[in-house]
Amino acid sequence: MNSTKSHYKVDLSRILQDLNEVNSFTTSYKDNPRGITRRSFTNEDSKARLWLIKKLEDLNLDVNVDGFGNVTATTKNSGKKVVVGSHLDTIPNGGQYDGILGILSALEALRVIKENNIELNKRIELVAFTDEEERFYSFLGSYAYTGDLDDVNLDKIKDSDGKRLKDQMEKQGFDLKTAVKNSGTNLKEIDSFVELHIEQGPLLENKKVDIGVVDKVKGDWRYALTVKGKTDHAGFPMQFREDAYLELNDILYKAYQKSKEFLDEGLLFTVGKIELSTNLANVAPGKAKGTIDLRVDDITILEKMDLFIKQLAKESSLEVEVDYILKLDPTNFDEKVCKAIEDSCTKLNLSSMRISSGAGHDAQVLATKVPSAMIFVPSVEGRSHCPEELTLDSDIEKGSLLLLETLLSLAQ
Repeated sequence: MNSTKSHYKVDLSRILQDLNEVNSFTTSYKDNPRGITRRSFTNEDSKARLWLIKKLEDLNLDVNVDGFGNVTATTKNSGKKVVVGSHLDTIPNGGQYDGILGILSALEALRVIKENNIELNKRIELVAFTDEEERFYSFLGSYAYTGDLDDVNLDKIKDSDGKRLKDQMEKQGFDLKTAVKNSGTNLKEIDSFVELHIEQGPLLENKKVDIGVVDKVKGDWRYALTVKGKTDHAGFPMQFREDAYLELNDILYKAYQKSKEFLDEGLLFTVGKIELSTNLANVAPGKAKGTIDLRVDDITILEKMDLFIKQLAKESSLEVEVDYILKLDPTNFDEKVCKAIEDSCTKLNLSSMRISSGAGHDAQVLATKVPSAMIFVPSVEGRSHCPEELTLDSDIEKGSLLLLETLLSLAQ
């Protein structure tokens, strides 16, 4: 990267070595051994946490692990804190870069600061958040960090396999009740928050732009639809059936067609899960469940789709229940932090563009409390949450150096 104007350099080989080491903590899948599986509160997750703690202690930082497994490491100088971080966990059979690249680029920045004896007016704190990938509760770690878990009934929460959060925490040495009681940090000490992440989309690659300066996260409203009909044999006459799946399918299709009206505004519509009560080839199901995931920058569009989905349910000839799985409104990031990222891009001769994130991130939780923004580095073909996920070494180097420069700018 000889075209950059930075006084400092990051060590790409060191970052890649870190990446290989931490991604060795995974449960492999026979169908695709390249995939990474590091779910929160598993042995793999604990090994990665201990690995990170050792790396941070080697830098003589003030290292702490809270009751939910969030790892924090803070420089020993005085002043408010510039916080940087992401998450250690992955989805099942996920990629090698999602989340962890943000932590490792922050780790490298702290190394460079120490190796060059860089004096700062503010402290820098690295945070590795727990359960961003919602094994149990979406953004569990970042909500714990901001102190927003008081009214959440976590002792009843289970993962998709029916395992309780409380039990899995205990297996890894954490107590849920104590964790909730002691959750939260002193937000008044925080100056700003920055998170580096892979784009999880193709825009940067397609436009041949080095960096995405993320100024907003799309709102994410998710629904669980349950249709109750009548179970019948496949030989039962069609005119007398109450087929729950066909009714569900009709609702989902109509909602999808409605979503096309907002395509130019960037609305994302996803049906990700279908469950049938019988799931047999020769039976018309009496109950069918499906999900809808809506994401867009404009909350008025979410509200219009919300009314439409509920009206479809009301007009159905069968009983239809509509429940919220998640209801996150659009998040706008802080303009000053975005500008600091852009100014650092200019200093390093990196091209950049403003971009909104369709995926959720810990940064959107922090943004409700402290000035926050994100850095995106390109994903090859936009692939993510899959074993084929890839960010080129050159883009890792550019992003890591940019993160370093941004932290130095914010901490002065």
